[in-house]
Amino acid sequence: MKRPSGILLFLLPVLLAACIARAAHAQELVISDEYIIQRRPARPHEASAADNRAYSSKSISKFFEVISLVDRVDAQSTEPRTSNLDRAKVERDCARIRQDATVLTCEPNVLRHLHAVPNDPNFSSQWALNNSINTDINAPEAWNYGTGTKSTLIGVIDSGVYGAHPDIATNLWSNPSDAADGQDNDGNGYADDVFGVNTHFGDADPSDCVGHGTHVSGIIGAVGNNGVGVAGVNWSTSLIVASISMDCSGSASVASVIRAYDYFTDLKKRGHNIRVVNASFGGTQFSSAEHSAIDRLRQADIIVVASAGNSNANSDETPTFPANYNLANVISVGATGPTKQRAGYSNFGQSVHIAAPGGDSDYQGGAIYGLWSPLATGGLQYRSVEGTSMAAPMVTGAIGLLASIQPSLTAAALKRMLFDSAAVVPELATAVSGGRFLDLSALVQASVPTDNCPSDPLKVEAGVCGCGIADTDGNNNKKWDCVEAGVVEAVPTKASLKVVGRKIVVTMQERAGVEYYLEVVSSSTLKAGKKRTRTAYLVSQRSAGTIAKPAPGTTLKVRYAYRVAGTASDFSYWSPYASLRVKK
Repeated sequence: MKRPSGILLFLLPVLLAACIARAAHAQELVISDEYIIQRRPARPHEASAADNRAYSSKSISKFFEVISLVDRVDAQSTEPRTSNLDRAKVERDCARIRQDATVLTCEPNVLRHLHAVPNDPNFSSQWALNNSINTDINAPEAWNYGTGTKSTLIGVIDSGVYGAHPDIATNLWSNPSDAADGQDNDGNGYADDVFGVNTHFGDADPSDCVGHGTHVSGIIGAVGNNGVGVAGVNWSTSLIVASISMDCSGSASVASVIRAYDYFTDLKKRGHNIRVVNASFGGTQFSSAEHSAIDRLRQADIIVVASAGNSNANSDETPTFPANYNLANVISVGATGPTKQRAGYSNFGQSVHIAAPGGDSDYQGGAIYGLWSPLATGGLQYRSVEGTSMAAPMVTGAIGLLASIQPSLTAAALKRMLFDSAAVVPELATAVSGGRFLDLSALVQASVPTDNCPSDPLKVEAGVCGCGIADTDGNNNKKWDCVEAGVVEAVPTKASLKVVGRKIVVTMQERAGVEYYLEVVSSSTLKAGKKRTRTAYLVSQRSAGTIAKPAPGTTLKVRYAYRVAGTASDFSYWSPYASLRVKK
């Protein structure tokens, strides 16, 4: 697989991608004959048939694999082909793949698309940061309290970055654990990832032949007060860039996106304190593997800021992912133009959390002026662009700036302060939840929220007060904490078990639109059908009672996965285990 070597050759795809971005994609695209699978831990009576099947397998994380249903040799020697999503074919192929008893979930390797619409580069005013009619984010007032620090690490998943750009070069991360010597010194799978990686090609070259990633990175952290070009929300920061681009068209496979998420999770575990990751891209196809990867970022206390999309669609009815994943660390951002009203292209709805300037070229000078990659069309270093892709990094930069001023804040506190400090704009009430609009000055001056929640091992949203499956917040009012906090999450409440005759009856509270996958692990042997095992898998929304009665005093561990009804693929999020004991 070779990198694109020309610029003029890719001019038409770039323009086409730009036009498509403003309207809903007529047809979802996938990598032909590629599927993302998750395996369950093998049980003694099951043997994997993977080696006997006519597909090649490639790991994208320790949780998921990409498999190809084409010839093994061809899979290694040809460029990836794209095709329209054919749900009937997906069902047939996944049914075939699931003949392997170790396969738990199967979904197509869909494409993600950058959320931006380039415009003529004629406007030099950064009205989004400061203007005379108060439709900006009040950046100068915020800069009185801080302009960012090099110790604040911010991730950018995009088309890459032009690392030699004089207005951003010094704000790119310098990996202290991997020198540019051709070796993978830190053992993370990428040799010489000095300031980032390309997860499609699997190397440490995040160069940008699209321009989009350079523009997004500049909004977050173009060097300020240096007498060159423009200023980012953070004048000083450390940007870590993960390019997901498969070519110069602005598209990427969800497998590359997942690798990028996991790259940042791994860096955090290695001691690099990444606070927030920007994701200015999306697609309409739900991915359980992507959701799982973002949930690992949540567990690592990393926020994901995602653009809501440029289809002028109601996100409550037509979701765009990753912005619409219902995870505590995901923030969905809609766009406004220079009048502080929703930009005509921006997706809207109560599932969009906050609005920020994204530009509107219907107004003269209304697009967002910023950095551009000379490797992209035209050889420009600056350009005006509009889209929710530009709104999202405004919010990412704001979170980074707050984290630089108060570095001890958790992801949950950063998110709560962002929402609590936002300006309430009545005209945005139907466009974003609460009519929220980013106010950078109010954010950096906001009081730190108090969170007196005790440690709760059953929490499903780490760090968020009141999101466990028990009443542990000290008020002892017999209401689950997640209900009190108003958190809407497709996670089942705590199950109850009781013995009825020779069966164990498992009861869970039904939740509309969600199907549950239940795992029961016993300290003694259970009889499930004709087999005796310590693990039984059931599917139920209310109850399932096909397991034989275990010995008195048996300890049962119960955990749940769930699938959102109506989605094309399985949903593989697992809740924490709940320990339950069968009475004597």
